[in-house]
Amino acid sequence: MLKNKEILKQKIEKLTLKCQNFEKENEILRQMCTTKCEGCVEKDNKFQDFQKEYDNLKWSSPRVQETYDTLKKQVKCFDERLSETLTTKGFMREKLKKYNKN
Repeated sequence: MLKNKEILKQKIEKLTLKCQNFEKENEILRQMCTTKCEGCVEKDNKFQDFQKEYDNLKWSSPRVQETYDTLKKQVKCFDERLSETLTTKGFMREKLKKYNKN
């Protein structure tokens, strides 16, 4: 009976030691999972920020195109007015030269 108690005591010690080792491993794994989750949360936050920026750019792109088209029309109009002004200026110079000759 004494021998059985010793064997039982040794088995209990071995099991206690194994249990402690499992608890340490479990804690290490839990910390690793928490660390990975924090990294995932950070990546998810960055992704959401990029998504917001993309949505803003997507929304502003038609506005930029519209502004460009308006500006292009205005530049074309100014170019036509400048061309007409230069033509008128040339015509007026010729008339002035003719007038000064007479």
